[in-house]
Amino acid sequence: MLKISQTRIRSLKKYLPFIQGKEIVISISTNSNASKMKLVGFSSSPQEGETILPVPVGMVSGFNAEGKEKVRKDLPMEKYYRQVDWTRQQWDGYNQTKEVTDVIDRPYDRYPRDFIEPPSIELKFAQGKVVSPLLAYPKDEEVIIHTINLFLEIFGECEILNSNLEEIIKTPKNILNWEILKPGEYPWDRKEFNSALGRLSKQQLGVFKDRFTTMRSHSPDEEYVGRNGFSGYVIFCFKKKNLHICESPWHGNAIYVFQDDWRELSKKTKAEILRGGLQKERIIHYHDWKDRIDELLK
Repeated sequence: MLKISQTRIRSLKKYLPFIQGKEIVISISTNSNASKMKLVGFSSSPQEGETILPVPVGMVSGFNAEGKEKVRKDLPMEKYYRQVDWTRQQWDGYNQTKEVTDVIDRPYDRYPRDFIEPPSIELKFAQGKVVSPLLAYPKDEEVIIHTINLFLEIFGECEILNSNLEEIIKTPKNILNWEILKPGEYPWDRKEFNSALGRLSKQQLGVFKDRFTTMRSHSPDEEYVGRNGFSGYVIFCFKKKNLHICESPWHGNAIYVFQDDWRELSKKTKAEILRGGLQKERIIHYHDWKDRIDELLK
């Protein structure tokens, strides 16, 4: 699948191989998004085909609904007027005054503005998803970027689908007959984490979702899932780069990057890998880990 999970995007460069010359829609599953849907204008129980212009919840959705002004600092300043309340003392006869308040036009100088029309992208409830109108690359490039950012602002993520609301990328999954990066002997002192995803806290589930959607946003060629499924590591294979990236949902587990010999290396314990320096890279989940993944895969 072609999923995007970040604050905003500025270009479609990384998605071009999958959308070039195609008609697409931007989408999000309604699962766990009911409150966000209601916030932007969907009814509590939307019916198939229900369509809304999303209520502004931020800058992108505000522009989408209301447009915006572009300040023209390349032009000379002009005089404009702003209405304000003005309170003053007015003569009331026989040396008397009274306080009166008027609305007056107060002049000020400002740069001219150009009004940019709102894109007015409407969202529709269809097949259990929130979907955008049909868009085409490259004709609708700017609208696609805007629409993706609209979804990211409202829902925090989105997916690019084809015109039939199907996944553009269907990543083949392969079940290996060994556990990928089995725990084995750990070279550092830490507690074992529960291996059942169903027992993850809400916060841990958020970490799990963030890590795996980040990897999938780079469109791996294949994913290999070990015997323990998502309780162990998953290998994301990027064949053109000859990179095989091992990611885990569990706190305390680093990312391991292998090359040609990834199948044999993934059978070893972490201690064996680290003692021999067998990994191409080991990436700790610090603040810059996504930047390091981007740098590897760009």
